[in-house]
Amino acid sequence: MAWYTITLGALLALAFGAAGTQKLIRDESSTKDMQNLGVSGGLQATIGSLELLAAVGLVVGYWIPGIAVAASSGLVLLTLGAISYHVRANDPPAAAAPAAVLGTLAAITAVLSVLAL
Repeated sequence: MAWYTITLGALLALAFGAAGTQKLIRDESSTKDMQNLGVSGGLQATIGSLELLAAVGLVVGYWIPGIAVAASSGLVLLTLGAISYHVRANDPPAAAAPAAVLGTLAAITAVLSVLAL
């Protein structure tokens, strides 16, 4: 696996590991944001768990590239869901920008991981 794929995977693992942890421990700011989007507590925990699993998958993917493909592809789907929640809440585009950027990076990581197989 190339250094840039490893770097992108590490950055995504850090970002989604932190985000997933905030959701699972029900950090006040994270919970408030999720409630404003209409996300229930149960869905918040599910999203947090999936984000943490994907972060672990990206790290394991350094040794088993197929896992990195699955993890980064899952993150693309999660970020698409986040963007759709922002659109339904009539949030300004800037509110969905972090999800869009991280989703794009996850898609790039997925493609690079496929190429590394």
